[in-house]
Amino acid sequence: MFNPASFWYLYDSLMVLKAMVAEVNNTFDERIMYFLPHTSYSSSTPSSHSSNSDSPQPQTEVLKHIFKKDMHVSPFSSRRGTYTVESHSPSFHPSQTPNQIFKNASDNPQTIDIRVTLSSSSNHPKLFAHLYSTGIPLDPSEQSFFSFWGFMCRWWWVGWCTYPRILHQAIKLAYQKNLSIWYRPEPRSSNVARHATSSEIIFAKTFHHYLLHILSPPNLSPPNTNPSPSSPSLTLHYTSLTTQLSTHILPIHCPPPPQFPTSSTSTPPQTLKLHILTPSFYSTLLFYPSLQLALKESLFPEREENRLIKSDDGKGVCGVLTKFACVEKGERNRKEKWWSLEGVNKHLRKKVNKGKGWYPNPNYPISQTLGISTPQTSIEKDEKREEKKEEWEGENFLSSFVSSHLSEREQKEYRKAELTFLLAKIFTDGDEGLLKFLGLVVIGVFVVGGGWGFGAYGVR
Repeated sequence: MFNPASFWYLYDSLMVLKAMVAEVNNTFDERIMYFLPHTSYSSSTPSSHSSNSDSPQPQTEVLKHIFKKDMHVSPFSSRRGTYTVESHSPSFHPSQTPNQIFKNASDNPQTIDIRVTLSSSSNHPKLFAHLYSTGIPLDPSEQSFFSFWGFMCRWWWVGWCTYPRILHQAIKLAYQKNLSIWYRPEPRSSNVARHATSSEIIFAKTFHHYLLHILSPPNLSPPNTNPSPSSPSLTLHYTSLTTQLSTHILPIHCPPPPQFPTSSTSTPPQTLKLHILTPSFYSTLLFYPSLQLALKESLFPEREENRLIKSDDGKGVCGVLTKFACVEKGERNRKEKWWSLEGVNKHLRKKVNKGKGWYPNPNYPISQTLGISTPQTSIEKDEKREEKKEEWEGENFLSSFVSSHLSEREQKEYRKAELTFLLAKIFTDGDEGLLKFLGLVVIGVFVVGGGWGFGAYGVR
């Protein structure tokens, strides 16, 4: 069930409006919350939407805020711009209790009145939305059993139909109005990332093990170095914010490697922070031959919209982890019965374009082939640059770590997740749920077909 926006009013003990929280969701399973404090107290008469409302309306508090748009919501609008939110407080009198608000709402049923204006980066209004109530609010504590189920029977379908309605309107805007399409950028640190897929959860766990391994005591001191006891230690805070993974911060103390990348006038920082912005980072690790290249392109992409991880000292994080990753050299302990599956995955990695789904994406949405106008003009340059890259043979540092240091059970789990992810990329545009459903359909067809054939020809 998809809910585009939710609003919460925050009151103090005297029922005085103090703030409002606006939660915005997009169709990509990402979320952002805006905290809007009530800093000024003005009064206004809420507009009436009833044709027969001639009685004077009570004066209400007005909360008004202008804040920066910080999440990609619609493919027909960029991430730049501002929101202006103006809302009347549902509480008309500071001394009212919640029960009194419900009882007094019959005098003025318009208890909710929210206006949102989206302005472009040049401060031109682009979109106006108005949410208001047209009936008396319902108090859940006073609803009978039949009233409750009557309400559910009348309104259960609204939430389930929200997404199909959005899709229907998007098709009309794209084909009938020929609006420009803006590709989805990766979320910023202020956003709540989408849910991780089952494969990405396994990749995240494996990457966690990889970090612990390269920063373990046997690998902390690079060859030919003797760090002094008085040298400052570094602490790596690794934070993964994925909604299906528990948020964890891993402090790992380790001596700084030689030639730590800092300026001559500054001292090495005591703490390095690595913040994962989206679960997509874990799946893109499959397409890099080394950790250094993965960190470089994820921290310092050519386009800001492609940033997958964030750090206060990106060069420091790259320098430290790359040094320790180069020191770690393990013998490949391949299990023969998993070698064939590893070979299949290696071949599939070469077939899957690692840039698929990145910004801007020439394959999704397929605006070029459908004749839909697009604000992007550098797609051809990106394609030519990709053609000039050296042919990648499918080698992957994380896969090598799995073969060398993980148990047979962990290898099996990782290889299956990798195969599922790659097949989903090829056949279902990355949708693992759809891939599993199609797999069940194929199995069902074979079972039914086999049973029919056995019944028709096997029994005489």
